[in-house]
Amino acid sequence: MDNGLGRTNIMETKTIHEEWILEQLKVYKDKKMHINKIIVKYGVDSKDVPFLILNAKGIPGVITDEDYFENVEDNLIAANFSLITPLINELSNFKINLEIECDEEGTLDLKNVKVELKKVIKPPKRDLAIHTMFSQLSPLHTFVTDIQFGGINTINIFDFVLNVNSMKLIPLFSNGVNTTIVGHWFTCYKTIAKRNEGQYNISYKVSGVNGIMNPQLPEEDVIVRLNFKRISNYGEEK
Repeated sequence: MDNGLGRTNIMETKTIHEEWILEQLKVYKDKKMHINKIIVKYGVDSKDVPFLILNAKGIPGVITDEDYFENVEDNLIAANFSLITPLINELSNFKINLEIECDEEGTLDLKNVKVELKKVIKPPKRDLAIHTMFSQLSPLHTFVTDIQFGGINTINIFDFVLNVNSMKLIPLFSNGVNTTIVGHWFTCYKTIAKRNEGQYNISYKVSGVNGIMNPQLPEEDVIVRLNFKRISNYGEEK
């Protein structure tokens, strides 16, 4: 298994340019790589510069058919237009991770794309920021399958998992805030926060259908931490 990995900084447009996609595809083509999966990651580095990583996973030294790479190229350009660029433009304040499966003929499955959206909420006014985040994502609620709530001593890390059909994505962004979904997610958050009061490391995942989550059936990690006191040779605390 090999990784064909490319990275570019995104300055003003926050898009993946078609020329850059073709440049990365040439790397995979030179390796004669049979691509199983393409992973796209968007984030912001320590200098506040947005970046994008394109990572192809597959087996090198296998593919020699020009039609295969032409198909991959056409599909990547379609993915850029219908999926990658819209997500970055609309959700640039999230870390974005996409996993796109590729079949034997170089066709990308753009109807079942795993998308992870991660955000860390910082104080002050945490509840307001969480409500705003839920409002921003509510138009995409039909794609949401899981929400991971996490943090140390308090919930401030949110990881949304979506199964996205890129053909339906762009119109959803024009929808207004779904107040019912926002209220439902916020109630889930409050329920989970109360349930995890006093816990050191919180990791709590809820699943659902069409964004309707069930906090009563979670997958959770229960981690207990004990702090030791230093004891001197004479039995006194230090």
